[in-house]
Amino acid sequence: MKTKRLLWISTAMMALTLGSYAATKLDTDTMLKAPNGYYLPVTEGKGKDENSRYTCEMPPTPYTGPLQFTSKYEGSDSSRDELSADAESRYQEATSDITHLEKSSVQLAEDYLQGKPGIASRHCLISWLETWAQAGALLSDDHNHTGKSVRKWALGTVASSYFLVKAPENAPEIEAKKRKTIEDWLAQVAQKVVIDWSNRPESKRNNHDYWAAWSVMITSVVLNRQDLFDWANNGLSEGLAQVDSEGFLPNELKRSTRALSYHNYAIQPLVMLSAFSEANHNELKTSERLALIKLVTLTVKSLANPAPFEQKTGEAQVTDGLLTSYALSWMEPYVKYFPESELFSPYFEALRPMKTTRLGGNLTRIFNTSVSALAAPPAYTEVK
Repeated sequence: MKTKRLLWISTAMMALTLGSYAATKLDTDTMLKAPNGYYLPVTEGKGKDENSRYTCEMPPTPYTGPLQFTSKYEGSDSSRDELSADAESRYQEATSDITHLEKSSVQLAEDYLQGKPGIASRHCLISWLETWAQAGALLSDDHNHTGKSVRKWALGTVASSYFLVKAPENAPEIEAKKRKTIEDWLAQVAQKVVIDWSNRPESKRNNHDYWAAWSVMITSVVLNRQDLFDWANNGLSEGLAQVDSEGFLPNELKRSTRALSYHNYAIQPLVMLSAFSEANHNELKTSERLALIKLVTLTVKSLANPAPFEQKTGEAQVTDGLLTSYALSWMEPYVKYFPESELFSPYFEALRPMKTTRLGGNLTRIFNTSVSALAAPPAYTEVK
């Protein structure tokens, strides 16, 4: 089994190395797809006058340096659950340009989708991404674990933002030269992420691997790259295989006081990966669907009463920032593809619209719509 897996990885890596970085032009029937909400038409802007008065700010300086960053948990024990204020401050300073790009990219895409002011915000986003692409940002091979993490988070955010302005049915074509520059760069960053997060031992695989798979998944759809899609989908399968019989993720339980928080954090990319997999008629196996349902049901019930996690870890749970729109935005894609429960209702009522930067912004707009999912999932009874 190990030999077979290594052969699969070797073959996949060869395909990634030899494959063209440019998006492949294929018949639309063979194109990789996103859930239907991504293709909803853009709201009409206010007209040419508003666009002409729009000022596109200068983009943040492209980050081309070493991806060597301090972890905000520096000095913590093996559970990595105690934040260091000094380390977090150094981390934020070092990654400020990357964070600026992420947050502003999502906002620019959201402005365009809402017609604020119109095409100008789209042009601004494309200009920013072109600047970072031309600089070869985020491609350094000099990195530590935190640096590799930052790269995959940035890829997921930027690729999502780009796709949001590229995909709508009434969006004009992006200028060919700009499109090639940006998409070639996204492919290069995706390849780095694949290399960074391949061949990880089971004992270390955790939410970082799921986030890496998500960043490659959204990029695969942007570029229509089946090799990237397959790598990401394999990451989804490996992630769901880690869910135990009770619905826990053993490697997230290691986070001690933050085990519940990190279970929720791990769910975010797993749900998005599942939605994109289902949208491409690559339905999850029965065992995988039930694993995800177990994980989600346990976690959502524990939001109101974290006793299961306290009993499992022997520690009271830190829930700062957990009951927020950004932390629970994964609920929108989940209920589009998987069993809906009364467990979700109070969170929808209190938190919509549900938005999160690293999954591409306003997930309520994308998933809480009347349009159907691209793949109709089979019916399963919710695990109690």
